[in-house]
Amino acid sequence: MLVVVLVVAGLAFAAAPPQPAVELKGNERPEQVQAAYGKAISDLLPRLDKNEPDAVRTLDVTAHRSARPGAETERLACCQALLAGLKSNAASDTKLRLLRQLQVIGRTEVVPALASLLDDKEASIREGARCALQHNSAPEAAEPLRAALAKAVEPAWRAALASALAARRDAASAPAIARLLDEKDAVAVEVALDVLGNIGGAEAANALAAARSSVPPKLRPIATDAYLKCADRFLKEGKKDEAAAICESLHVPAEPLAVRLAALRGLIAARGEKAMPLVEQILSGKDEAMKAAALAFVQEIPGPDGTAAMRALLPKLPVAARAAIITQLGRRGDPAAKPAILEALKDHDEPIQAAALGALGSLGGAADLPLLLQALMSGSTAAADAARAALSQLPGKDVNNALLDALAKADAKLRVELLRALALRNASEAVPDFVRALGDVDAPVRIEALKALDKLGDEKALPSLIALLTKSQSDGERQAAEKAALSVCSRSKSKDACQQPVLAALGGAAMPARGTLLQALGRLGGDKALAAVRAALDDPNEEVRKAAIRALASWPDPSPMSDLIAIAKSDPKPVNQVLALQGYLGLVDVPDRPAGEKVKLCQEALAVARRPDEKKRVLGILGGVKSVEALRLVLPLTEETAVKKEAEQAAIQIADALGGRVPADLKDAVGKIRAAAKETQPKRPPRRR
Repeated sequence: MLVVVLVVAGLAFAAAPPQPAVELKGNERPEQVQAAYGKAISDLLPRLDKNEPDAVRTLDVTAHRSARPGAETERLACCQALLAGLKSNAASDTKLRLLRQLQVIGRTEVVPALASLLDDKEASIREGARCALQHNSAPEAAEPLRAALAKAVEPAWRAALASALAARRDAASAPAIARLLDEKDAVAVEVALDVLGNIGGAEAANALAAARSSVPPKLRPIATDAYLKCADRFLKEGKKDEAAAICESLHVPAEPLAVRLAALRGLIAARGEKAMPLVEQILSGKDEAMKAAALAFVQEIPGPDGTAAMRALLPKLPVAARAAIITQLGRRGDPAAKPAILEALKDHDEPIQAAALGALGSLGGAADLPLLLQALMSGSTAAADAARAALSQLPGKDVNNALLDALAKADAKLRVELLRALALRNASEAVPDFVRALGDVDAPVRIEALKALDKLGDEKALPSLIALLTKSQSDGERQAAEKAALSVCSRSKSKDACQQPVLAALGGAAMPARGTLLQALGRLGGDKALAAVRAALDDPNEEVRKAAIRALASWPDPSPMSDLIAIAKSDPKPVNQVLALQGYLGLVDVPDRPAGEKVKLCQEALAVARRPDEKKRVLGILGGVKSVEALRLVLPLTEETAVKKEAEQAAIQIADALGGRVPADLKDAVGKIRAAAKETQPKRPPRRR
């Protein structure tokens, strides 16, 4: 039983997904399927002529569904129905829609019909047929395009046909397209050059080789680029000799630098290690651009052959080139290069040694630590820098253990380097050793340990950090200890574990250590911490009070908001007022706070705000609140000259968010603000037509 579903105009809901025009049960004979699709497409044509959206969508769904896997009979039937529509009296736009469907689902069976349309009197139909043949996967689809190109007269049509053949990468079309190179029309010649480059193959390459000497000078770069495209296509197809022949002809002094560079890359890719004599010649020369390119391109030679070729180059090169090759060998990460790297470490030239040390960063292991540590202590800045970088990158977990073993036996200078290397390696297992190093007799060692704990320390390190902070007499050391302690508190997941040593040390600490401890409590938060900071607000030392206010201003939750607003309102020191209000506003402007509560808190802030910058910050918060109360709070500030612009901007933002909910008594005021804002906006210059 065959069911043909015809969508009735006006009855389908716009929101309903489009349905295919044909539904089958699966037991139909081919002629029944053909008849069903023929009737469905024929019935759609009048509606397609009227450009009905539902009809367009139904056509799309029907064609798409017919091309599903396992439904070859339906695809053929749909194609025949679409071709029948092309022979009907349907409108041109409708026929173009049918051609677009054939472009997607058509195969060999539609080629003859599409070929006949390449001679259609309507340009749009010819173009639709050309596109359908261009995208048709059947090899036979290229022949009608070639035939049409041979007899085409109009330049634009010839260019379109040539581009279609290029998109198909149809090598058999190269002779037909090459004939366009003899045209007097420069546009046609340019298109032919580009198309031949995209098609590739031997005939295209031969035509382009000849064209480079025959085309006008302004087209020669286009011909050269197309010739290089042929070489690239040969490489992708594994035809390395053909690619190399093209690149050798272009890697000559007469060619521009960009062409020679591209040709060099192709030569190295095609010849591999056999291109090394040429690379050696370049690296021994004076052309810096070519040398840099050769080094980069050699790196692209894959596998052991590339490594072997680069190793073979080393003894034949000057110092700078050898150093560059050694660096490249390190980047390749091929263990086969390591013997050459170790040999280079014995070189007397500092750049060679430095490059070899750097290469060990990727090729070495724990066994190479003595070499790197020796370089660190050698007195050579270049060698030390390279060894330092290598230590931070050296692969293997056992490297960290080896560094820790060395730490126990090293002198002060080397201990600094080892601590730095462990920190750069993110060696969290070294944290206990960093803590022990805080008691070292040498200040540089302690400083380096503090830097390491700043990066990797946890709450277990905090008591030692606090102890050093409170007793240190050096400003540099104290500042490093402060930074590390605050970092630990900030990233710790166990705030309670951090609170205990901070609170224990707070009572006996003097400034500036006391201020740091208060700041740490501000990052930790919690009831005990808040009680300690509030107590510090009554300290007779003004610096302690200021540190306490700073701690409250950086609190992680809203707990101290009442303290902050009180300080902002009544503290005798303007600097304390400013600090407190800044902290208060930071706690007001949190994403989850309800709009009504945020407006109330902003109102309290405005009541104590004394400076325009403070009011501007409040306005910035209110501008993001969708609330009538926020609008009422903002509008009076539009009369204050110092914040007028910001207040007007906030008012417009709130009104826009409210939409039609702006109360009647505020509409006039908002309207005047909008009008004034439009007048002050810079006028755009008129568009050019």
